[in-house]
Amino acid sequence: MSKIQLLTQERDKALLNEYADEIIKNNGNIAIAYDVKANDAYSNGDFEKVMEYKDKALECAPYSIEEYIDYCDKLIVGVSLYESAGDDYSAAACKKALLSVKERAQETKEKTSELGLKIYDKPELDFPQEYEEFFEACEEDEIKK
Repeated sequence: MSKIQLLTQERDKALLNEYADEIIKNNGNIAIAYDVKANDAYSNGDFEKVMEYKDKALECAPYSIEEYIDYCDKLIVGVSLYESAGDDYSAAACKKALLSVKERAQETKEKTSELGLKIYDKPELDFPQEYEEFFEACEEDEIKK
């Protein structure tokens, strides 16, 4: 069984990280390995590392709306946690990253060729409405500053 398959089945956090590290060392273009690292950082409340690993996962899978949504979900929780703790600086960093994720999806969509948008299995990079509303709230916060 390949290490990538093991990532989808293993539940032991230490083994997951070990497999992810090996995969990244051998091939730094596997999004799921970065997802494992991001999930570990997320479970430890390390949003700086979450951002680092989710950025790398998006580099590997720029046409996966699921990657963008998972990243946004984590950042939204980060905003909420930091705001609850009164940490405006860290909340703002998460909001800035959220807006960057939206921009990144838009840039990927814009650079996709016309032909790429005509195929049957065309990339879907539009966020559900509830995310758009959160992006708008973050943009309003940016304007106020």
